[in-house]
Formats: sequence, structure tokens, C-alpha cells
Amino acid sequence: MHRLPRSPVLSRAVRNANPRAATDLHLPSLLIRRGQYEVTIFSDVLEKCRDYLETGSNVVVTVEATMEADQLKLLARSISPIDNVVSDVGGMALKLYLENASALAQVASVLQDAAAKARNARPGEVSVCLMDPSLPGEVEMTLGQSFPLNPQVKGALKSLNDVIDVEEV
Repeated sequence: MHRLPRSPVLSRAVRNANPRAATDLHLPSLLIRRGQYEVTIFSDVLEKCRDYLETGSNVVVTVEATMEADQLKLLARSISPIDNVVSDVGGMALKLYLENASALAQVASVLQDAAAKARNARPGEVSVCLMDPSLPGEVEMTLGQSFPLNPQVKGALKSLNDVIDVEEV
């Protein structure tokens, strides 16, 4: 995952070749090696991914790496938003732990909003575990339909009042 800098893409015309662009990628500190690299992006790849190349975007870049005169050269082969890559890994299912039943209306609102927007999300099952102290025990139920789920939907659900936890299952 790479965070793009303030001015992500510099286009350059190249004589006797396709136009190309170059961008600097800032690598996060959680990687083994930290630093800044220039990646060359030819026009065919750039046309497909220009919308993703915005400041602060999290993207996955597939590159061809070569060493030329002791310098690392990176040529982009594909660029995708990280949410697309993550959603391709497999479907997500969530289990929500709610403090009381009043949270159900807020949960329904978030899931309806996700269904309306449905961007970069695969359908997944949602189950609820109601942990209201006024009940004789925990009440578990599934919502009976699939909803578009991605990390943003999970975060929105987790931020709701009376939601104790959101677990991927």
C-alpha cells in the first residue's frame, strides 16, 4: 500500500515512444525498507488508473523492477485502489455485538446507505448479537440478506453508539 504525494503524476513526452508519466511513491514505515521511489507509468496504464492517482490515495502498484547502472528502475504494469484488491480476496461477513436494540435502527441506516452506494464492496452476510442487560441472555440473529461490505462499512458500523464490537467471520 502506497500513499501518493502532493503532486502525484508528472507527464512527460518521450521522443519515438509512447507518452509516459512518472510518480513518486512514499512507502509507509511498516515496510522493511522505507523511502521514496520513482515509478514510470506508460500511457496505456495511466489511462486506466488516472482516477486513482490522487493525493492520499491508497493503491497497489504492480511493477517490473530492473537494475540499470546501480539504480532501481520501476515500470508500472497495473495500479488499483487497495479496496478493489482487498475485495477481490473474498467476501466478507460481519458479526455485530450490540449493547441494546436501539442500535438496530442505526445499523439498518448504515447498511441501507452502503447498499445505495455499493462501491468496491462485495455482498456479505451480517449477523447481530444483542447483549442487552434487560434480556435473559444474548440474542443472536442473522439479517437474512446480503449487504455490500468493505472496510469502510465495517468502520462506519463500529463507530455507531451502542455497537460494542464488529467482528469479521
